[in-house]
Amino acid sequence: MTKHKSPEVRSKADWDSIEPHYRANIRSLREIGSEFGVSDAAIIKHARKVGWTRDLGARIRARAEAKVSAAAVSA
Repeated sequence: MTKHKSPEVRSKADWDSIEPHYRANIRSLREIGSEFGVSDAAIIKHARKVGWTRDLGARIRARAEAKVSAAAVSA
């Protein structure tokens, strides 16, 4: 059985610091959550509440560059 932290024990998340990582969409929510001490579910819930969106462009560019590099190496 999991014990939940009482409101007094919970630390307040630094949402201003989490936001740019969330919006950049380069790292997973679990990685971001681990860094800032919050769960991925808490990040999702907060993002929906305040209307954050994730930028897919950065992830698409990173994958495209990886494919180009792999093709260049194998050629």
